[in-house]
Amino acid sequence: MTLSKDIQYKVKISEQDCLEPFVALSAMRHCLTMAAFCMAVLPLAFVPGNPNKDHCIAIGCCGLVFLFWRFVYIRLHIRSLLKTPMYLQEHTHSLSDSEFKIHGEYFSIAATWSQFVKWGESKTAICIFTSPTQFYLLPHRCFSDPNDLASLREHLKATTGAKLVERAGGFFLALFIAIAVYTAGISTLTVMLTKFGTRSMPSVIRVPSSFLN
Repeated sequence: MTLSKDIQYKVKISEQDCLEPFVALSAMRHCLTMAAFCMAVLPLAFVPGNPNKDHCIAIGCCGLVFLFWRFVYIRLHIRSLLKTPMYLQEHTHSLSDSEFKIHGEYFSIAATWSQFVKWGESKTAICIFTSPTQFYLLPHRCFSDPNDLASLREHLKATTGAKLVERAGGFFLALFIAIAVYTAGISTLTVMLTKFGTRSMPSVIRVPSSFLN
């Protein structure tokens, strides 16, 4: 399918343009869920008699790392990216049936649609990937005509070499949830057996005197 018409617009990419798609189209979208499960294990480290407290502390610290990635690291990464020449100034995106172009004051980039390995869409932008991890960002706000956005979406679906990106990170989400649940279960069971399991056992074992003779 071809574009309904050539599309051209000027844009200066902002931090808000990048933040939502960077999170939505990567494993980082699972950070809050993984952090919640990991942090839920942390209080068990302070329960007396828990032999797995070191493991609980380590998993809780992983939760803090996930929160750091989600709320601090991603913003620092985007801000450093926006300081590069490609994003410092306003530039022009030109989209036609055959190619995609970016024109800036200090650079010019052109690529055919078949050169893109995949594409993805979040709530605020379309991303077209030149490699598994590098992409160009096309914010929805730049498409004044909704038909242009719909036409581009259909064009990408039909373009050879550009496949819709599958949202990543499901394996790591399942892995950390399994680790957190396992550690919490083992710790809770151990503490319960230590505190309550021994109460039914006699504190002193009385041996009949006949056995001592």
